Amino acid sequence: MAIFKGFEKNCEVCGKLFRFPRSRRTPRTCSNECGNKIRGQSNSGEWVSLKCACCGNEFKERACHASRRRFCSSECQHKDAVFKAEKSASHTGELNSGWRGGLCRKSTSKSGRVYARSSAAKEASKVSGRRKLIALVTPCWASKEAILAFYEEAQIVSASTGVMHHVDHIVPLTSKCVSGLHCEANLRVIPGAENLSKANRKWPDMP
Repeated sequence: MAIFKGFEKNCEVCGKLFRFPRSRRTPRTCSNECGNKIRGQSNSGEWVSLKCACCGNEFKERACHASRRRFCSSECQHKDAVFKAEKSASHTGELNSGWRGGLCRKSTSKSGRVYARSSAAKEASKVSGRRKLIALVTPCWASKEAILAFYEEAQIVSASTGVMHHVDHIVPLTSKCVSGLHCEANLRVIPGAENLSKANRKWPDMP
């Protein structure tokens, strides 16, 4: 007998317990009939006022989405400690693609979405390319001890707070407009969720 690897929850309309696979975003109802009922009860064209859980500012949202909105913007969302912890948890333990020291083809986020990954050979090639890039952009005057201190700090902060922290390059090493250096002046320790959302698209004084 196959073991179901999805999730269970109660329908918001009829209260029936139903199952849904990890690949689906969290559904609110067990069927289309119940979904039509809940969509009919909330007027999608009506706007309501909500209060941001981070900055406290009021913002407008449609009534049908009000129950799922807590923040006025993505910036406030990524500043929230609870959101950071949840986002960090989605990249640790069994949810991390390389959590056992190896590489697998798929990674599952905390929300249940499955992300396909490249083959082990391609992933190894990416790691090798990253090492070559870091060697290329590391200046001769960079302090190895100072750089190592940032990575040690990230480990200590992650262990003490329970939130995964990364060492971030303030100016990305590669992007369409800039190329930063791998040195102590261009490093900082930030929450992992913030680093992943930043990627190589943001840096100080960007155009």
